[in-house]
Amino acid sequence: MRKKELLLILLSLVGCVLNIGALKPNLTIGELEEKTGSSYNVSDIDDDTDAERKRLQKDSILQNRVRNFFNYNAEAQLNDRFKLSYGSEFYPIDSMKMKLNVSFAFVIDKVTNDTTVVKMKNHRYALLSHLPLVLADVFEVEHDGHKYVIHELYDARTYFNSKEEKFQPLRDCYQFR
Repeated sequence: MRKKELLLILLSLVGCVLNIGALKPNLTIGELEEKTGSSYNVSDIDDDTDAERKRLQKDSILQNRVRNFFNYNAEAQLNDRFKLSYGSEFYPIDSMKMKLNVSFAFVIDKVTNDTTVVKMKNHRYALLSHLPLVLADVFEVEHDGHKYVIHELYDARTYFNSKEEKFQPLRDCYQFR
């Protein structure tokens, strides 16, 4: 009986020693330099340059989050007098189940400010990547006897230029009849 008690006490002491060793503080910068032969500079962000660099990095990371929907509204110049205002919403955009939920397009006369609803024809779209989100969208509209093709390529990594603080969409409109 006495041997079992001594063995339990001994095991308890060994456990305590191991726990104390696990609670040892991490290496200091000096110890790390000695161990690896490299030097490190650790400092807080305390000036505007560092804060701006950190903000730009944060913006690029934020654009890489997973989402299950995507929508946009945009305008394209058809000619000197008319512009096309359009938008689309896709949901859900996970894997191959992506569907076009809502889409609309209308032509605005810049002289009279009248609007005419037009139908998006041959609407094609594809999810190219999801994390970061990259989506391609193309459709046709007809107005005033002309046919136009509009394309949109949305890439979350390049859509917002945080250095110049502006949006940079990749879209264009082509008249082919």
